[in-house]
Amino acid sequence: MSTTHATHWRRGGGFTLMELLVVIGVIGLVATLAVPSIAAFMSGGAESQAVNYLSAICTAARTEALRAHNHVAVHIQMEASYIGGSWVTNLDGRCYVMVLGYDKTSGTFRGITQATETALGSSWPHRGAIFLPKPLPGGLAFGEYSTKYVDLANNKQDIINMTTSDNVGDFTSLTILFTPSGAVGRNAPSTTGNVPGKIIFPAETASPPDYLFIDPSNSQRLWLAGTANYNGGEPGVNAVFLFKAAELEAARRTGGNAGCNSYIQNNAQRLAINNHTGQLFALE
Repeated sequence: MSTTHATHWRRGGGFTLMELLVVIGVIGLVATLAVPSIAAFMSGGAESQAVNYLSAICTAARTEALRAHNHVAVHIQMEASYIGGSWVTNLDGRCYVMVLGYDKTSGTFRGITQATETALGSSWPHRGAIFLPKPLPGGLAFGEYSTKYVDLANNKQDIINMTTSDNVGDFTSLTILFTPSGAVGRNAPSTTGNVPGKIIFPAETASPPDYLFIDPSNSQRLWLAGTANYNGGEPGVNAVFLFKAAELEAARRTGGNAGCNSYIQNNAQRLAINNHTGQLFALE
């Protein structure tokens, strides 16, 4: 009986038009429901990549600080920066990360590149370590998490002081500093040429050319020295915000600096840097 039934099914098998329409509708519904999940998965993957990448860079910088027994910094800055009250975009607005070594002669942090090593010779302690700037994936960017922008005294997560365009540019330019002992530090060595404790970088006209501000692929400025050195330089940070650069810019266009505050408050991830390992971990 089962053989006859199977034969009958094969001869009279197939779908009616109504059944096909129902199947197509179900497939379309499932696909529609899956799109947000896929997008969230893709976004989450990029965020994980960005966090893992910065953790790896911080570990490498800490290792270099211990090896050279010198201060080493991880500088993060968006190509699109505020300076002098205007929004300046040099290339495509991506956020770049670069490892920098402390040059005791000039009192500045310079790119750990072959060009710097060749130019400075044996006086450069970071021999053989080449760290060219790399962009974060997925249009992501890091911002400064510190008492300058966050009201920590009242146990709030409110962004504060982002009231001028220069402050927004300052927010997206930050540095993680590792001391010669490998610890996360806030203050750089004080010299006659910098604000005590601030991290400063060579001018864009520095000789030899420094890859902190030059894109080696097309000889364009990667970052603006004025942004990184705004207000006498940068203190080291031990926590960061992670957000989407394009969304922050859209919030600025539609809501000004208050829009930036609201966007970071409601959308940015808060990450701290382990003082002993350089690894990142979530604050919430």
